[in-house]
Amino acid sequence: MAGVKLDDGLRAVQLPKGQDPVRRVERAASMRVIEVEKRETKLQRKEFTNNSGWESDELLRGDTLVIDKASGDPALLQIGLPAEDTARLRRLVLDAVAFRQLWDNVGERMSGITYQFATFGYKQRSPLRRRDCCSASLVNRTQPALYAELERFTSDVILPRFAEWLPGPHARQMEACEAIRPEWRIGGDAPWTSGIINNTAQLQYHRDSRNITGSWSAMLALRQFVRGGHLHVPEYGATCEVADGELIFFCGSNLLHGVTPFSIRQFEKPRSYRYTIVWYPGAGMSTCLPWEEELAYGKRARTVREERAGGR
Repeated sequence: MAGVKLDDGLRAVQLPKGQDPVRRVERAASMRVIEVEKRETKLQRKEFTNNSGWESDELLRGDTLVIDKASGDPALLQIGLPAEDTARLRRLVLDAVAFRQLWDNVGERMSGITYQFATFGYKQRSPLRRRDCCSASLVNRTQPALYAELERFTSDVILPRFAEWLPGPHARQMEACEAIRPEWRIGGDAPWTSGIINNTAQLQYHRDSRNITGSWSAMLALRQFVRGGHLHVPEYGATCEVADGELIFFCGSNLLHGVTPFSIRQFEKPRSYRYTIVWYPGAGMSTCLPWEEELAYGKRARTVREERAGGR
């Protein structure tokens, strides 16, 4: 099996199985593999703001695999995709934005930056939000062509790379998602149930607490004429560039992460965009019943909720 040398002459990391040996060697030549010691302190998000805490950490450019020094396990992966892999998905996203048919919510973060987002895949029950049953997200219902492409992209582009470069996390996540019925998983067999498309969002530092514990998220960047907006993972002192067409895998449920400041020149504003598309497995999706049974469950739950509200 071919190996990849770590920077600074550190130990070699074995390449994953299941791919053509020649292609593996060619891919290895462009993959930078670095070994990093995880910071021992339990970092809290209040220790970081989007305007500080990241400048001294290394900006990772190009294909990069970060390995945890103590365990030897992968910590995150940043890999560029060929333009043809993202061309149709980019066009469908831009078309939906142009016709103002995409966003299902608008919010404002503590930074004061207004952002838009659209959800795809499936949502778990949430009584506090009056969501009485598991359901399809907005993109599934209103943008069928876009959702069909997201499913294809998941199966044909993301999943093979997850299995190829991160076989351990891939196997564990597939096993963890066995408890989730196929109709509630994107594409029917992927280890992700849900997703979100963020529009130029400078997200504050957080951990993805609603994901399955220990699960890996996948994030694709589609961007133009926006500077900054990198993904900072302070526990590994790493800042992923998040360049156009890059795909990033990381354990969003465990690792603190946030987005660094970005800027747009005034004359480039009409043509600028920064969309990040994130796939993740929802922690509560294993409770979802077969589709018809879930709808019936939701009707009963709604009746009970309304009766309780009426009796107040």
